Amino acid sequence: MLTAAFAVSVSFAQADEKKPADEKKPAAQKKADEKKPETKPKAEKPDIYTISEDATAEELQAAIVKIERFRPRTQQQYINHMKKRTGAIVAAADALLAAKDVKEEVAAKALGSKLRTLMSSRNIADKTAFAAATKAASADKRATVARIGQQYEFAGTAAELKNPSKDEQAAFVAEAVKLFKGDVTLSTMGLIMNIPKVLQANGQEELAAAYYFGMVGPVSKSENQRVADYSAKFPGMARKLTMIGNTLDIKGTLLNGKPVDWAAYEGKVVLVDFWATWCGPCIRELPNVKKNYAQYHGKGFEVLGISLDTDAGSVEKFVDKQELAWDTLFSANKEAQGWNHPMANYYGVTGIPMAVLVGKDGKVITLNARGPALGNELKKLLGEPDPIEEKPETAGEGKKAAAKESAADSKE
Repeated sequence: MLTAAFAVSVSFAQADEKKPADEKKPAAQKKADEKKPETKPKAEKPDIYTISEDATAEELQAAIVKIERFRPRTQQQYINHMKKRTGAIVAAADALLAAKDVKEEVAAKALGSKLRTLMSSRNIADKTAFAAATKAASADKRATVARIGQQYEFAGTAAELKNPSKDEQAAFVAEAVKLFKGDVTLSTMGLIMNIPKVLQANGQEELAAAYYFGMVGPVSKSENQRVADYSAKFPGMARKLTMIGNTLDIKGTLLNGKPVDWAAYEGKVVLVDFWATWCGPCIRELPNVKKNYAQYHGKGFEVLGISLDTDAGSVEKFVDKQELAWDTLFSANKEAQGWNHPMANYYGVTGIPMAVLVGKDGKVITLNARGPALGNELKKLLGEPDPIEEKPETAGEGKKAAAKESAADSKE
């Protein structure tokens, strides 16, 4: 009884304390308060990584797409995303693969997302899970699912190759062609393009080049025209892998309409600079190129630009404004401009700037002659730089130009 009485007395006391304050309110305010609906606390929305146990196939598909397309805006979001994305995608994909009455192509697509995610992870446990998942998928009764598993299982072997013989290289390329023939889509292209990167990272440039040449056929027959057209770049990508130590063959038309005379550059140290006026990194590098040109031109250094622009007028205007003292190649053929410039295709250029430094013997020294690396290489090849009088604005002109130009897309 004491407890109950105490509780009642406290309750009344609280009511008594509130009453005077409430009585002071204007009548209109009291009426408004009475009409206000009670607000319930908002329930927290589940994040994109939460996969419901009773999710439908469509919901699972949508969840995978949403996670794959999510782009973190802050460092914390990125950290959180990297912690959760793999587990969430794998969980959703596994649920789809195990579900009944799911279309085969839907299951295959889910498997592709799962294997792609596991393959890109640096976590050792995920690497182990990838090997187990590819093996299981390769034996799946659904033909499309099994084919995806076999393709990824094959891709996993690329990292294990150690100094393969010519016969082993030929067998590797033949297996790649067999596995992807008739099945080159926009989604499988990611895997197709990852294989030579892995080979190159492991020092297997020769095999990567052979792979590119071998895959021209399957990729060119893709039903997706955009994918099929990309096969035209494969020979160039193969060529790019073997550029260092070999000679270049530069052909084409200069901005002034005359053909380039590559023979005139013999005996010179030449920077062949693939660039564009819309490429921010290219513009930021320009002051460095101009400085080295001024310091070493008298010692035998030349620059030859290859513009991947699509408008001659904008290039001419830029060249005049920047007072570029060297020649620039530009294709007047509308179908051979931009990324389709003949020299960009021939040497597999898929990102700019690509700064190729050629020695006096005509052989390529490096594909990344930018920043301090350019000056260091020129010093080794041509000795101490000539003294020059820098203009006060030189240091900042790259930043000013880059601020005006779009730096959005320097890769294809």
